[in-house]
Amino acid sequence: MKRRIGLLTTFILLLLLMLQPIGIITLSAGVETANTVAVKLTGAVRSYNPKNETTIRLMRGNTEMYKTVIAETTGSGPLEQPFTFDSVMPGIYTLVVSKPCHTVYTVHAVAIGNVDLDLTQDSRPEISMMKLRCGDINGDGLINDVDLTFLWMLSNYNRAKNNVTHPLCDLNGDGMINDMDLTILWMAQNYNRGAIEIQYSDVAIPTIELAVSHGGEYLVPISASNITDFTGMAVTVTYDPKLLRLMNVAEQIYDVPTAVGAIPGTGITIEDITPDSITLTFDNPIPQGKKWNGVITIFRFKALATGTATISVW
Repeated sequence: MKRRIGLLTTFILLLLLMLQPIGIITLSAGVETANTVAVKLTGAVRSYNPKNETTIRLMRGNTEMYKTVIAETTGSGPLEQPFTFDSVMPGIYTLVVSKPCHTVYTVHAVAIGNVDLDLTQDSRPEISMMKLRCGDINGDGLINDVDLTFLWMLSNYNRAKNNVTHPLCDLNGDGMINDMDLTILWMAQNYNRGAIEIQYSDVAIPTIELAVSHGGEYLVPISASNITDFTGMAVTVTYDPKLLRLMNVAEQIYDVPTAVGAIPGTGITIEDITPDSITLTFDNPIPQGKKWNGVITIFRFKALATGTATISVW
């Protein structure tokens, strides 16, 4: 497998001479559960006003897969609080943190393998401690003059929280709306800023639109970056069976996939196959302390009709 990947450039050039037409689209590998056990995911959030709860979700696209909540508690001001997902299946997730009066904090492509993952141990400070921006009083995703206007209103400013028009103006949670809340909103890290988006790894879950011509064959390399462990992970590829026929899942080694099972000489196993999808697992060890960056396999599709075909990798 590694030798073939090392010869990828030469291999693709040869295929370009052999196939007409041919398209080469690089996708990033997605990860799906395959004969694995759930693991624990932990992290930490820094935000204001602990009297409001914080919600952390693990998403796939628009689908919420897991959710945990940091419950409201006593106190005021900024507070660092841990969170835990006790049972998460390996995969690629988007982690989304939300809290009233704060903009959303999103961490993309969180790759979870077969061992517990503690984000607080990450070397990147934006991952090890997720610091939310505070001051989004009206909830529009921005901290700006609109929020400042709410805070400055006579019906809010210099009043107790229980006697105001907009209680959310109590940014620090001390029960009063005053200069302390104004200071928080005016901070450089908050004012005139919006949501925070961080990339945990380079793994993506893309959906592409591929223009195909009847009878044409198309190579689709599946690539991954910054992967530390393939064990128990899988790639699920979905496609439109009215437009595409899957001819090969390990180019030049294996013919048309028809059944579940290991593909000799590749380290690839077909875990599931349906008319419009196929799930593969990989048994390619990565040395400790190293990361995988590159192609993991190449798919070949044949167009059954002319049109625009959708291919997704999970």
